[in-house]
Amino acid sequence: MRNRTARWLAAHAYPIAAAAIIAAAVAIRVTLVGAGWPGTDSDDSTMGLMALHILTRGEHPLFFWGQAYMGTGEAYVGALMLALFGVSSFALKCGLIVLYAAFMSVMYWLLTQAFERKWALLGLVFLSLGADDMLYHQLNAYGGYLETLLFGALLTVLTCWLVRTADATTHARRRPWVYAGWGLAAGLGLWSDPLVAPFVALTALALVVTCWHEVRGRLALLALLGLVLGLSPWILYDITAPSLDAAKSFLQRTPAPSATTTAPTPTLGETAIRRVLGTVLVSIPNNTGEIPLCPVTVDEAWPPQRWTTPRVRGCMLVRGVWGAGILALLAGALTLEIKGFMVARRTPPAKWGVDERRRGARNVARLVALAAPGMTIVFFLFSSAASAAPWQYSRYLITLLIALPVALATLWAHAPPSHRAPWRWRGARRVDIASIAGLLVVLLALGTLTTYGEIGAQQARNQVQADLVRALLRQGDTAIYADFWTCFRTAFQSGERVVCSVLNARLEMLPNRYPPYDALVRTARPPAYVFPLPSAQADAFPSYAAQHGWRLDTHTVDGQYVLFHVVSAGG
Repeated sequence: MRNRTARWLAAHAYPIAAAAIIAAAVAIRVTLVGAGWPGTDSDDSTMGLMALHILTRGEHPLFFWGQAYMGTGEAYVGALMLALFGVSSFALKCGLIVLYAAFMSVMYWLLTQAFERKWALLGLVFLSLGADDMLYHQLNAYGGYLETLLFGALLTVLTCWLVRTADATTHARRRPWVYAGWGLAAGLGLWSDPLVAPFVALTALALVVTCWHEVRGRLALLALLGLVLGLSPWILYDITAPSLDAAKSFLQRTPAPSATTTAPTPTLGETAIRRVLGTVLVSIPNNTGEIPLCPVTVDEAWPPQRWTTPRVRGCMLVRGVWGAGILALLAGALTLEIKGFMVARRTPPAKWGVDERRRGARNVARLVALAAPGMTIVFFLFSSAASAAPWQYSRYLITLLIALPVALATLWAHAPPSHRAPWRWRGARRVDIASIAGLLVVLLALGTLTTYGEIGAQQARNQVQADLVRALLRQGDTAIYADFWTCFRTAFQSGERVVCSVLNARLEMLPNRYPPYDALVRTARPPAYVFPLPSAQADAFPSYAAQHGWRLDTHTVDGQYVLFHVVSAGG
């Protein structure tokens, strides 16, 4: 019995090690959210409110409130977690951890198909760790980003399997189901977030090029049916809400120039330079673990006019070298795989033997995993997000989590062993790739430890927010006017016992993500106004009240929030 157990463990050593790494990744994230990091904000809480409505009201939202392009998978998973653990930010974020664990499992499958299994384990180590900005985007329910990772990796691995087994009679019965699964994954991915589109396009192209004899027949129809099924929430939404233009909504996800700005309009050259700087010096480093190397704050990092001290300028130089280095890694790996694919294509795929199919499948998986995030970087460079707010919108480049371990493993696979590389060989050697991989692991581990160091400060912020909710409920303020970042967070943290309408900096009402809240607030008497300190709303409201002849009763909460109650109104 003991020998049999030992043989079983030896035969399954890699899957067991992979499961252990995934369990460690889950433990890291559970302990963080259990300790209150990264807290919640109104975007995250909006998804929580949607989950609460699914659970308690039987609602079935198809898109993120107020939008027409981002699916609600996180809300449905969150509803399950709320049912298990109660209404809390912790429960909502447990759903995100489940999605991330699923992504890691698919990535292990992908990496074992494309590389040696030791690189699959190393890739999981990369994915289990993360600097604070990376973990922040994994643990906030902003909608679509984790699904982009999950469905992007799943599309890649399904395509790899289909290419590898195209002529294997032993898999003939499975292939229709896998094609249908590919279509379903593509449709659900696009519904969740159009950021997955590069993976859909490239995997479809790969199947056309390498499996044309199959996709021109009924299997293509199965894939198309799966795609339509996956997109059915989007189709249903467009049928039931035809006045909303989903494509236009998606294009509006990047910040538009302010109509009130008095700054001169930058030239095309200046705009291009800012977009390159924002992408290379801010967004790419934030997604690849550079942060512990030379920390800067979001206010220090952008715009470039704020690089006023030697420390900040030095850190931005480090970030620039890092971002350019990451791009060089991706470009080098992609070039090698493109060359390999061109060589493989000299023999028509229809005539590939078993070995050629296996090599072609690996080649396709690597190409998609590298080229799809590369396409996303190119699209990002052409968006206003790259120049207007590259730190906040760096989450658009989240698929670098797929590309980075694949790039390192690809370079390793193509590099000669160090003892065989002559001194005059100018390419990367395996010792160089191992050094880069080791540096990444160290920095990601440091980033994870640094994130744990932020728990105390976040807990203090969480306490202030909890005190605000208690103060509102104690005074009977169940319907309030507030700024956006206070509004939906307060509604979720109160379990919707407090609802809200949103006022901008000029104290004008903004369209509500959930319009029924406005009706509830309008009927509330007397009205309460809640703003953070300091804020434009808090500064302007006393004068605004005086203009209307209102007498105010004013309270503060922990010196962080001010509550205005209108106790009498002028004629």
